[in-house]
Amino acid sequence: MTNYRHILICLFSLIIIFTSLVSKGHAAWYGSDIEYQQAVSKILKRGDISWGDKADNYYRFGSVVASADGSKILFTGKCEFCDKAEVRPFVVNTDGSGIKDLSGMLPSDITSRWSAWRNMIINDDGSKLFFRAIVETGYYDDEYLYVHDVAQNATRLALAMDDGFSPFSSAWRFRINENGERLYMDKYDAGWDETLQKRKKGLFYAQTGGTRQWYFDIADLPCQSQCSNMNMFNMLGVSAQNDRVFFTWNSDYDKTDGSNQHTGLYYTDLAGNATRITDEHYTIYEGDWRGISDTKGNTVIYRFIHQYDTHRTPQTLAVVDVAAGSSREVAWTNGLNGFDAHLSRSGRHVLVNGEYGDKGTYYQTILDLESDTSRDTWSYYMMSRWGNTSNITKDDRYYFYSIDDTDANSGLYRIDTRTTGDDKAPYVHSIEFSAPALLDQDGVTIATRVKISDPQGSDNIDRVTLLPLVDGQERPSWSMGRVPLSFPSGDPGSTRLYDDGTHGDATADDGIYTFDSIATRKGDRGSDGWNTWYQHYTLPSDLGIRIVIMDKDNNYTIADSTLRITDDPEDIPDDTSNNGPDCAKITDNLDISIPCAVYKSPFASMALWLDFEYKGTDDSGFHVWKLGDFGETRSADGEQVWGIKDEQAYCSTITDTLGVSVPCAVYKSPSGNLSVRLYFEYAGQNTGGEQIWRLKEVEEVK
Repeated sequence: MTNYRHILICLFSLIIIFTSLVSKGHAAWYGSDIEYQQAVSKILKRGDISWGDKADNYYRFGSVVASADGSKILFTGKCEFCDKAEVRPFVVNTDGSGIKDLSGMLPSDITSRWSAWRNMIINDDGSKLFFRAIVETGYYDDEYLYVHDVAQNATRLALAMDDGFSPFSSAWRFRINENGERLYMDKYDAGWDETLQKRKKGLFYAQTGGTRQWYFDIADLPCQSQCSNMNMFNMLGVSAQNDRVFFTWNSDYDKTDGSNQHTGLYYTDLAGNATRITDEHYTIYEGDWRGISDTKGNTVIYRFIHQYDTHRTPQTLAVVDVAAGSSREVAWTNGLNGFDAHLSRSGRHVLVNGEYGDKGTYYQTILDLESDTSRDTWSYYMMSRWGNTSNITKDDRYYFYSIDDTDANSGLYRIDTRTTGDDKAPYVHSIEFSAPALLDQDGVTIATRVKISDPQGSDNIDRVTLLPLVDGQERPSWSMGRVPLSFPSGDPGSTRLYDDGTHGDATADDGIYTFDSIATRKGDRGSDGWNTWYQHYTLPSDLGIRIVIMDKDNNYTIADSTLRITDDPEDIPDDTSNNGPDCAKITDNLDISIPCAVYKSPFASMALWLDFEYKGTDDSGFHVWKLGDFGETRSADGEQVWGIKDEQAYCSTITDTLGVSVPCAVYKSPSGNLSVRLYFEYAGQNTGGEQIWRLKEVEEVK
């Protein structure tokens, strides 16, 4: 056996020279690993949260938060135009079962249930709910913190107070620890203390149900100007364990040293020992309410602009190792609207949504800090409008509600980033291509097929879309312009897959969706062209392929795989087996089945059929075959024979398999500079009992 790959390349190149017509069928399919699959399941609709006598479309979903263990979901429903405008809290299991209206937990002295409460938080096991309530007592009203015990259906003050705070105070952006036994209030000025002979400015905490305790004084921070100004100080977040509180401080607002970089990220414990853990920047943004640190506070994220100037300065997201005080940048944007981000309790994943780079988009993108990879968990081809998005739970799920005004889309949804097919959404069993790689060459196309099931039945699948990904993202940081793939019968950026017997689909309504004309996009590749993927990646290169499925119940599935793009035929993997359906009809000769084969090259623009002639037996009594005719199977013009017949009496020694001689053939190119021997192996029988063969090996004839 000599240079296997070289021989294949030469043979395929000759075939391409002879013809570029598209084949009728695909003799080989090459599986592509499903690298990522997620389910987006609609667990509640508007009718599940309606109350009173109004129609379902009067009701909307509000904020949503999940317990860290993933057992309970806390969310709000609202009816602004009901006879009495009202917002109600609900708790529900992760699959939408066991929904419970908690509106009765609100204190009886709250006179308005439309705007009376804020800032819901749920503890890690879903047993305690915290919220801020407004009691109307005059022009300014009073505000209180309450905790509701779900099991006991009991509500009490979460913070003992003799009087309320002004609603204009920022003290109510509170946090809790993992079990809900401790509360951490935002910055607050408690006024003059006669004993201390100073104002008590800074941070306070309390045991749930207890009184406030002052534990951090802003006067202890380094400062050159505006030292007592509370506006220089902002709490960003708190770890669920270890009482690590993260905040920012501007040490020199007046820029006495001429620099505008004086805002740093700090953390403190309940003993008030503050440590700065980052460089100082022009500005640091507020922390995300869903969490900015891992459970123990060993890792924290923050968004900042390092230095302001007249040019557009990137907003950057960095991950900080608290103990080491070291950081690394993981996301950025030059967009004016920026992005939001929060960290999972494990400290491994960051969920980012918003603008990316110069021209890109974070579609609820999960950044995996361990593998240094990213993956969009949202898609442009899903519903375009969503409201509040929850935190990521320990089982790598999160929740959101749609603000789409249609009954079909409106609802509460669960995103399961590790689905195993047990969701309401469809499930992708396999993704295959008709070649192991796509050749970047005019006239070369490949097909793809995707096997899909739906819990409600295969006829419940509404739409299947294919689109390219760049490093796990639908829109990278740079403008991709036109996508790197071309779909001749589809739109410029994606294509529909079909299960109706068209577009290369073999059997209608069998749950296998197909499209047969995927090519590379060769137009507009100049330095000023719109097709820029080829300017960022050197071939051969792997391109992400995303399948987006929507069913008729408005559940979605995303499944991602990879397709190799190459401009070098030698880069095609050495997989030449014909694993496809039955080949051409086989006739009978001398009571022995005459074998045939359809060989599908890695370049999907042709399929080669080969017919063999029986030549008798050799000296050992084995049956001998040689190649009779061969040609391309055409889609429109029938079969056209081309090439040259083997002039040898017979080819190499033949062994016996299943009582039938295994054929081989020698192909000689018209130019005489190539002679290739092809070995075939028995591949069973078709439904008519005829023998099927497939190409097994190729070697050069010396």
